[in-house]
Amino acid sequence: MSLDGAITNLASWAGNTMMPTMAGLFFAGAVYRYSKGGPFEQLLYGGFASLMCSGMLRALEGFVQHAGPTSADGFWMATMSLVNWTANVILPMFALTQLVAMALHMGGVVSEIYPGSAWIRKFVAAIAALSVSGIMRLAEAMVIVRSLSWRLARLEKVGLVARFNERRFLGRPVYRITQLGLECLESRGHCLVSLPSDTEQILHPSKIAHALELVNIHLAFARTGLLRSWKTDLEITSRNLITTGGGSKDYDAIAEIEVNGRIRSIGIEYERSAKSVTRYTAIREALDKDMTTDLVLYLTASDDIVYLLAMELRSARKRIAFALSDAFRRSLLETRTLTNTASSEIVPFREFLNLKHS
Repeated sequence: MSLDGAITNLASWAGNTMMPTMAGLFFAGAVYRYSKGGPFEQLLYGGFASLMCSGMLRALEGFVQHAGPTSADGFWMATMSLVNWTANVILPMFALTQLVAMALHMGGVVSEIYPGSAWIRKFVAAIAALSVSGIMRLAEAMVIVRSLSWRLARLEKVGLVARFNERRFLGRPVYRITQLGLECLESRGHCLVSLPSDTEQILHPSKIAHALELVNIHLAFARTGLLRSWKTDLEITSRNLITTGGGSKDYDAIAEIEVNGRIRSIGIEYERSAKSVTRYTAIREALDKDMTTDLVLYLTASDDIVYLLAMELRSARKRIAFALSDAFRRSLLETRTLTNTASSEIVPFREFLNLKHS
């Protein structure tokens, strides 16, 4: 890394991470000092000064990123962004505080409050403490998003990841690893047989929605607090390519969870569209031969595909549950799932984990 790059990274880390954190500490200290009746102004000013440092650094970053030394349009765009932020964020917040103050004055509340009184000082301190807590949670979320954006920008700049220029998801850019990124991982001992660095097309654009939904399913499993490990389709395919015997299915993912002290291995499949009868016959045979999972969870985008899968795979010996992906991400273990039992029971996923196949 060059010296100017190191200095830039240090400044960004200090301004975008440490300064907001220090502001939270200053505000917390000011609330405590105020509750004890002691001087708190210096801590309060320190908190605002920390936020000013962070804000000014972000403004400078915006100018640098959007404009070169001779780019008039870039400077104009950066200035417009600053004006937009001030007009649409700062001024509405200021207006809200003025409306609250007006209501208090009109109700005569302000005239009854004496800041020196012990009870009102404790009340204001409690409200301030809750406010600082809420603000810090919001700031923490903003710092995380900012840090992620900063890291992605660095990786993109050096060519380790790249954007899908022709595809966006909910208005946001979608990133993919590049061949250079794969070479970097391979040089550090992280490689997959299923995805060598000389792969011409790492991810087809038509598979983006499928891949992103699997990420959401992974996060849903993680929220249950039961997830022990998660293997992606590339990891599973790589393992199956080097394992002899041919008794393993290439799942979209495999999740290992712990339920009542027992480890369960779940094959995850996300079905976005229906397949042919011949294809489902092959899938049923692969499921019957598979010895790597205890049960299978098929998640789909529509009820029609749920019932189609239930009909096509009802004779499979492997225990299978079918559910809508959106419903699973909302309800998790309480999701009502259609099973391939003899009576096609509909049970919560939590119950399915302990259900005996009949």
